[in-house]
Amino acid sequence: MFFIDRIEEGLGVIFENDKFIENVRIEEIKGNAREGAVIVRIDNCWIVDEEATAERNEKMRKRLDRLFK
Repeated sequence: MFFIDRIEEGLGVIFENDKFIENVRIEEIKGNAREGAVIVRIDNCWIVDEEATAERNEKMRKRLDRLFK
């Protein structure tokens, strides 16, 4: 799974799991590009996958809830 780890100076820092992949200009990523967004690569184009992003965020929220209970 690819995701935007952070945004620095207009570049999205792309990771796959815990491994750095590449930096991409944020305006080249289609959709609501933001930190934590899951993205897919189709025909050399990065696209935000909103459904996968929501699932990932929910999973992370549940982990935090368990940690702090």
